[in-house]
Amino acid sequence: MAYDYYTVWALAAELREALLGRAISAANTRGDVLFMQSESCALLAECRREGTLRLLSGERKQAPVAQGEGAERYLAGARIIDVCVSGRDRVIHIRLERENQRGDRSYGALFFELLNNRVACALTSDRTGEILGAWGGQERIRAGQVYVAPRGSNRFLPGVDAERTFIENVSGSDLAKLGETCRRLLVGLDRQQMEEVFYRSGLEPEMECNRANLRAIWGAGESMFQEAQERVGYAYFLKSRWHFSGVLPQRLFQGEPIEKAASISAAVSYTTRENGQAERARRQREGLHQLLRRELKSSRKKLTALRADLKEVEKASEWERKGHIILAQIDAIPIACEEIELQDVFDPAGIGTCLVKLNPQLAAAENAANFLKKAQKLQRREKLLPQRIEREELFEKELADRESRLANSTDEEAREIEEWLENRGIKGKKSGGMPSRNGKRQDGPNAHPRQYITRDGWTVLAGRNNKENDILTHKMAAQNDIWFHAHGYPGSHVILRRDGRKEEPSKQSIEDAAGVAAFWSKGKSAKKVSVVYTLAKYVSKPKGGAPGQAIMKREKTIIVEPNVLSTPNSNT
Repeated sequence: MAYDYYTVWALAAELREALLGRAISAANTRGDVLFMQSESCALLAECRREGTLRLLSGERKQAPVAQGEGAERYLAGARIIDVCVSGRDRVIHIRLERENQRGDRSYGALFFELLNNRVACALTSDRTGEILGAWGGQERIRAGQVYVAPRGSNRFLPGVDAERTFIENVSGSDLAKLGETCRRLLVGLDRQQMEEVFYRSGLEPEMECNRANLRAIWGAGESMFQEAQERVGYAYFLKSRWHFSGVLPQRLFQGEPIEKAASISAAVSYTTRENGQAERARRQREGLHQLLRRELKSSRKKLTALRADLKEVEKASEWERKGHIILAQIDAIPIACEEIELQDVFDPAGIGTCLVKLNPQLAAAENAANFLKKAQKLQRREKLLPQRIEREELFEKELADRESRLANSTDEEAREIEEWLENRGIKGKKSGGMPSRNGKRQDGPNAHPRQYITRDGWTVLAGRNNKENDILTHKMAAQNDIWFHAHGYPGSHVILRRDGRKEEPSKQSIEDAAGVAAFWSKGKSAKKVSVVYTLAKYVSKPKGGAPGQAIMKREKTIIVEPNVLSTPNSNT
């Protein structure tokens, strides 16, 4: 999610008010997520693409945090002595002071870069500028390097800089169009705020850079900057996604959904939650599309086979005829004969012949019996196949209709399609059902495991007892789902579901699922627990083994703190 400069400025002021003078009681990381807690609030930095930086509110800020063992150890006990925007780009600078047992003070800094739809963080030494800790995967932010913050030194900020200086700078350049001027000379505008500036000024990006137009652009920017000082947040829906800003998006049509929040962090949290729910719904709908396409392909394949069988039925009389011809002239057929031409006893003129291919390993009587048996089988099919074809044609038509309607369906209609499939026993591996191709409902495994959601939106299932562990591992889990178990402790089998995803889960999701496995084990009271994990297809049940027993291959080990996650419903 993109942070424009106005929002960054407002967020920095919000962080300054909440954090200035506070001591960090604990800090921890999970993958590229940095979490810091003070006595009155907590700061969350999701350092990745589409990541966020925000204060946490409600119960989440009060949850106890175990101190991490990495670079974040420096943060524990440090006091925040300044929060500001660094330079003329979207970088928030938090200055830290730390005192050792002898009373000596050292200083460091956290730089949060909110650029290019990505959040990255560097923990640096104030004395040397060396990066002590890095989060976000940026090449230029690596531990051991000297940190150099991006700077927009040649850019202007309406509301802080002088309008005259901006206009003079444009006049002395080769810039001719307003759009290019704003992109190159104004501080930190993303695409959404660029549109807002032009809406408020009443101008277009392709207009010329005359003084009147530049004053109008500057005036719109100043009003937006002043508006951001109010430190309220807005979440708005545009182009199928929620966005956040510290500035009211006046350009939206009347009636478009806009939510006003008490702070920038609250608006970011609202946007993250809504987009996360929408993404999960999109993945569920895509899974439903895949299920319908799979069943439609299977139904059409089955119809082709049934129609081929019906065409084969036409040969029933020929098989029966040849069987009787063999029986009528059985003494004329030599042993181990492969092919023979016999008189056609059914020819009224008595002059016709019939070429019969035989199995040389069978006697003539046995060949005749096989011919007649096949004729009877085809005759039985002749009665059954038309009805089966009719049922399958109806089923194929219903599948095709629902597959075509799903793309433009409402959520309620999509749920109805899903229920229609489930009522026919078609669930797919992700829902734990057993697919049926005869149109009859099949009951799925009788298990209701605990369900959680990782911070990346992946589903985690944990068995409640040994019997449910067996069902979860050997019946509900798809082959490429990831299986977890606390090493050396009895406990729940835990599954991290892919739900149709092709990408690998993040390190964060792996750690989250492992934390659940550690929590629902006899080792939950330990500070750290070793957890093994592997693909579900590499987990098997020993022959004659008791419920809950499992044998695994190709496992890996991770050490985590026992922890449970948020739940999507009340089945915990």
